[in-house]
Amino acid sequence: MSDRAGQSLRPSSRNAVVGVSQKWRKTRVRILQRLFLLFEGHNAADEIRRLKTQDEGF
Repeated sequence: MSDRAGQSLRPSSRNAVVGVSQKWRKTRVRILQRLFLLFEGHNAADEIRRLKTQDEGF
C-alpha cells in the first residue's frame, strides 16, 4: 500500500498534463482570433435577414 501511495508523489505523475496539450490550445486561440478578425463588423441579424430573403424564391 505504501508503495502505491509513493507513486502518486513522484514528480513525473505530479507534473503530468491532463487534457489538451499547450500546443493545441495555442493553435485553437490563433484560429479563434483569426475568426474574430474575419467576422469583425458583420451584423448577424442583417446576414440572416439577407439569407432568408434569398431563400424566399426556392
